Amino acid sequence: MALSDNDLFVVQDPTDSKFYKLTLAELSAKTADSANNGAININGGDGITASGDNASANQTASTTRLLSIDTTWLNDWIDSDKPINDAAINFDAGNGLTSTGDNATANQSVGTTKTFLVAAADDTITVAADGISVNKANLNNGAINFNAGNGLTSTGNNATANQSGDSTKTFSVLADGTSISVGADGISVAEVDGGAY
Repeated sequence: MALSDNDLFVVQDPTDSKFYKLTLAELSAKTADSANNGAININGGDGITASGDNASANQTASTTRLLSIDTTWLNDWIDSDKPINDAAINFDAGNGLTSTGDNATANQSVGTTKTFLVAAADDTITVAADGISVNKANLNNGAINFNAGNGLTSTGNNATANQSGDSTKTFSVLADGTSISVGADGISVAEVDGGAY
């Protein structure tokens, strides 16, 4: 069964220790009057503004207090006392790289973009989106010649610096066929005039 404002209660007053008969409505009013109702203040300091109402410990209705950044104070503080630095933020290309676009600053108001690329010194290196590679067609292709001088003979082909296949050149001792013999086991003096050397 719910209580009503006219229900009676016997309570002792702590101030005089006497007992009193009070209705629920009277008891509620007396309790509200005797509760502490100190202020609960939330205020804005430098750079903060406050609006709305502060609270109290025993308030009967809700209060709302809104704290906000004081933009006027903040802008004055930045402009006069604490300027924001705008130092350069540089990304530079070292050896083997090149770059396009702009470097940045610490307090820039617009975006910047800088792109780095591999720098090829000549057309022997190809730089593409899928990577770098050697351009074989543009490599030097000078001749590498091994020639037979006096006393030697040769067969096969000389080489080039950028050849795509193998080359083989064989050198042999060149003998006159009468006084000198050349074989797989070496060279020797041939017999002359019936066995005499």
